[in-house]
Amino acid sequence: MRSAYRVADVLDGAGSSRGPGWLAGRRVMLVAGLARPQSFRRTLAAAGAQVVAEALFADHHWFTEAELCAAARRARESGAQALALTEKDAVRLPQGSWGAPLAVVQIELEVQAGSEAIDRALEAIWAR
Repeated sequence: MRSAYRVADVLDGAGSSRGPGWLAGRRVMLVAGLARPQSFRRTLAAAGAQVVAEALFADHHWFTEAELCAAARRARESGAQALALTEKDAVRLPQGSWGAPLAVVQIELEVQAGSEAIDRALEAIWAR
């Protein structure tokens, strides 16, 4: 099986869709509380975003207002147009505005090869 993550949509801070192509050509600051932020970095790059700064935290990190204000300040200094984060991280943001727009990235797993084997395995499970 071969798979890859892909951007399904990009939401603004209010949850409105910007469309999956919104990241193309944009300068963003990656903000992540992920075990493997390099995977998110690759996903952003594959979507055409240029990551110009990063704020990395431990997996499942609950963000503070002070951390987001600091990230927004660094984003402005680096010329980033938005703070890019996953949906997983967005649910752990405090309410508020931090001085930089959000790009909440919805990610899907796309099976590129081997979907037949997955289908057979699922059918075997469901048949039980």
